[in-house]
Amino acid sequence: MNPLRLVATATATSALVMLVVSPTMAAAADPTDKSKATLTITGGTLDLTVESSRRTLGKASSSDQERDLSGRLGEVVVSDRRGAPEGSGWVANVSSTPFKAKGGAAIPARQVSYTVGPIAKQGIATYAANNPDHLQRPTAAVTATDITGNNTATWTPTIEVRIPPNAPAGTYTATITHSVL
Repeated sequence: MNPLRLVATATATSALVMLVVSPTMAAAADPTDKSKATLTITGGTLDLTVESSRRTLGKASSSDQERDLSGRLGEVVVSDRRGAPEGSGWVANVSSTPFKAKGGAAIPARQVSYTVGPIAKQGIATYAANNPDHLQRPTAAVTATDITGNNTATWTPTIEVRIPPNAPAGTYTATITHSVL
């Protein structure tokens, strides 16, 4: 055998092996790639609205006895569109200014109580009517706990004013304020 010929045969064999191995290696590679996609869901707002019309609680004559006058306020609605995580909550507070008459007579807000009444509910939450017996500072009226997602609570409260004995005659006016946290 010619030495030149042996070299040529060995080179041809190596090239042939290379052609057979190369396609196998290419098939082992993953021809796909991965991307991550994210999205953000933003929470909405926590709002409170109150029917804002003037309410008359009634009339009483001047007396040497303490007595009560009561009446319903407008509808109160708390809309929670925050998309709150499970276990969240909110508190609707209420307060009152003193009932004042012209001339300076006043019935203090500590003599004003608040009864929530029935609560209409939408969504997942546990609601509690706290029915505060005085309103001289912001006090919890309705508490929502164990919230999941969006929810709404609606109620029409009654306020009661304890009129002190010998209160001077006059028209007494106060402002009832609601807030939610």
